[in-house]
Amino acid sequence: MAWIFGVVLVVILSLFAYIDVWYFLRSIVFITSLIIKGRKDSARKLTKEELLKELVTKGVVMPSDLDFNLHMNNSKYLREMDFGRFAIYIEKGLRKALGHHSAVMLVGAISIRYRRSLQLFQKFEVHTRILAWEEKVIYLEQRIVNTADGFVASIALVKMAIKGTTASELLKTICGHIVASPFPSAELRAWQESISLSSKHLREESSTKSDGGNTQVTNSSLTSTKKTT
Repeated sequence: MAWIFGVVLVVILSLFAYIDVWYFLRSIVFITSLIIKGRKDSARKLTKEELLKELVTKGVVMPSDLDFNLHMNNSKYLREMDFGRFAIYIEKGLRKALGHHSAVMLVGAISIRYRRSLQLFQKFEVHTRILAWEEKVIYLEQRIVNTADGFVASIALVKMAIKGTTASELLKTICGHIVASPFPSAELRAWQESISLSSKHLREESSTKSDGGNTQVTNSSLTSTKKTT
């Protein structure tokens, strides 16, 4: 019996050493509770106002969230935003709509600003809302707000990429009719432009690397020609 206990202990310690066990346990409990809570309204269609209404989830800074400066680690803000997105997927009907269309939605980009640190055992809220959408993209805004004074400690713009259907079809399933996207704010438009420029730069960089050999030969030939002339 002692060896069985030893094996179990090693397995448990290994799980905690190599996997973020608490994150997965919390996610399972959180998502399950949201699904159970939303069953009675699962067939109801949302109005546009309900679709765009902000959702709030709550959290508290735990010892495992701290970094060497004894405040919440930057990566933990992003993890807490996961739970805000879990809530919006389920409570807004996105999870069921994605399943209906055999589609998936993945994080394509996040831009986050940190404005004030959160301390140990400090309570906070994650405010998540849909800002706008395009053919294959839904944009979210997420804020982490200090519960004590309402200060926005962190704010992020999130680009959710859709595969297998379009944003228009997803939201039609949720609302029962075609829903027009709100006009994107100047901040969101600037971020969209930033993403576009970044993609363009990376494509050009990739193209340059893949054509590197040919480019060098061409340049060499040109140099040789000039010398001869």
